[in-house]
Amino acid sequence: MRQTHVALGFFDGVHRGHQRIVRRTVERARALGGRSVLFTFRDHALRTLHPERAPHLLTTFNEKADLLAPIGLDALVWQHFTPDFSRLDADEFVRLVLVESLGACSVVVGPNYRF
Repeated sequence: MRQTHVALGFFDGVHRGHQRIVRRTVERARALGGRSVLFTFRDHALRTLHPERAPHLLTTFNEKADLLAPIGLDALVWQHFTPDFSRLDADEFVRLVLVESLGACSVVVGPNYRF
């Protein structure tokens, strides 16, 4: 299996910073002969955890996918943010999602990303 380089984030609005993260992922994958994947959520996590605090989104999921397409990702993978998914701790997320499911060998995130 080819190594996978993963961009993580919600990417609402797909602004220049988001585009930089995705481009860096694509460039890294191409340079190393791997594949580039963006892992995101279909809806904002707060819509599940605290619906009253969920932000108004700048883009729909389909608009986001359309804005990301020209950057050249090999795949866009999305997950529903469910109560069960929210209970994964960071180690489980890395092991189950990034490594076992996606085969990630590198991850690119923005400066204030956390999980």
